[in-house]
Amino acid sequence: MRHVTALLLKYILVTAILYVIQMLLFRENVWNIIVLGFVVTIVSYIVGDLGILPMSGNITASIADFALSYLTIWLTERYVFANYATPASVFLVSSLILAAGEWYFHGYMQRNILTEA
Repeated sequence: MRHVTALLLKYILVTAILYVIQMLLFRENVWNIIVLGFVVTIVSYIVGDLGILPMSGNITASIADFALSYLTIWLTERYVFANYATPASVFLVSSLILAAGEWYFHGYMQRNILTEA
């Protein structure tokens, strides 16, 4: 149940950031934001939060989450949504702000999820 709560919090964080940046500033489709938030959440939770964070700490996990977010957003936009018009700077800004949010989310993960219950 702890993982469900963490995933839900992460999805809200990721989707809110993507909504503000991509929807309000760059007029992305709402459905695309919802799907993109889900994909980024799952990928970064499994790889970054459960894989890298416990082994390497917050700094390394945040850097990895930046890279994972950038690649996930870029690949999803290009190959799932077939959106070739979005500039790479949108992916970069989104990923930088997501990595900053991840820094705080990792603190939550270390205190509440990754500790022995």
